[in-house]
Amino acid sequence: MNKLPMDQVRLENFIMHHIHAWTQEVYEENDKGITFTEEMDAQFSSFVVELADRFRGEVLPRFEEV
Repeated sequence: MNKLPMDQVRLENFIMHHIHAWTQEVYEENDKGITFTEEMDAQFSSFVVELADRFRGEVLPRFEEV
């Protein structure tokens, strides 16, 4: 089996870094009247929901038994 490019901890850190970067961009461009941590939580939640939807809608169907 091919070795994956990142282990789970590295992948988690990669995602957390990107959540922080996305939040900085959104937070600086929009004044939503919320704190940075609230925006970061919203960005993280959105990412998780979109990832789960994509996993269930695109990945799982490929492995379903016929």
